[in-house]
Amino acid sequence: MEKEKKFEAFFKENYTPFYFFALQLINDEETCKDIVNDSFEFAWTKIDTLEVANWKSYLLSYIRNKCVDYIRHQEVKNKYVEFYQKLILESRNDGTPEYDERILHIRKVIQGFSPQTKLIFQECYLREKKYKEVAEELGISVNAVKKHIMKALKILRESFVNKNQTVPHL
Repeated sequence: MEKEKKFEAFFKENYTPFYFFALQLINDEETCKDIVNDSFEFAWTKIDTLEVANWKSYLLSYIRNKCVDYIRHQEVKNKYVEFYQKLILESRNDGTPEYDERILHIRKVIQGFSPQTKLIFQECYLREKKYKEVAEELGISVNAVKKHIMKALKILRESFVNKNQTVPHL
């Protein structure tokens, strides 16, 4: 019981500063809340197994690393959006068989997604909605939206590799 009370005090004392620290790195309130909550969950599950001299410093580093991972993921996502939009624009402007084949391939792969993944992918990439907006519309968590997007992108990447096509440089 003593451990729980100490952890609760640590949580109450540090949640807000950790949140604002994350918010300085990522300008997305929901993502920052998720990262900070995940860091406390990590600390709670590892408190007995990790030998950490200063949990506050440790979690700040953990949060910083999670924010950097998120930023990198967003950069990759943005490259996919740019690539997909470029393919669509080029296919409209350039009727070469290569572009037409790629667009048909992408459309065919998207048609094979589960209905939920397909809807989320289209809302985020084609209609350029934010994950939070899609999550609210569908009544699911932002993390669920992220998981569907990661699943869709993985399937698309693998479909190009399996088709022996050149995977777009992202």
